[in-house]
Amino acid sequence: MSVIMIYEGIHGAEEVANRVAKSLNYKCVGRQDLAATLPNYGVPRAKLDEITETHEVITADTDIAIASGTIPAGTISGMRFEIRGMIDGEPRIVVEHVTRTRDGDAPHWPQGHGYRIDIDGEPCVHLEIELSSHVGDHNHAGCLATAMHVINAIPDVVDAEPGVLTLLDLPVYSARHLM
Repeated sequence: MSVIMIYEGIHGAEEVANRVAKSLNYKCVGRQDLAATLPNYGVPRAKLDEITETHEVITADTDIAIASGTIPAGTISGMRFEIRGMIDGEPRIVVEHVTRTRDGDAPHWPQGHGYRIDIDGEPCVHLEIELSSHVGDHNHAGCLATAMHVINAIPDVVDAEPGVLTLLDLPVYSARHLM
């Protein structure tokens, strides 16, 4: 089962997350106060007027064999959702996620592999990240990158005072033992 993290502190966020999760058969877990956390990253506390969402799914036209089994024809084989933080009727913060089983499915959805970050400002920033691996595919690389983040934090967590920690409580660290 896939999950969506719920962010507290933004009016309507939990309702939107639950609606999107229900429509995609996801489960909402965890809570973070995004509005309170952003200033720690140097982002002023934005007062969002509302959060809107769109979501759509596609279904497989035929059975699709994948490593974990088969996606039967007529069942969900791709999804796209977008969550927008609106200020004065304009989307100011947008999170979009696209997953498709086959590259040719839903060609009208954004294309590409990996992760894309676009910041429209001065200066503008466009960043694309594609993970790969010598011993697996992009999914293996994504799982490995996630685990590396946690593993590299272990020494700092062990050295910390007892209690619940967030990334903001830990020092910045980098990869170790690369050579």
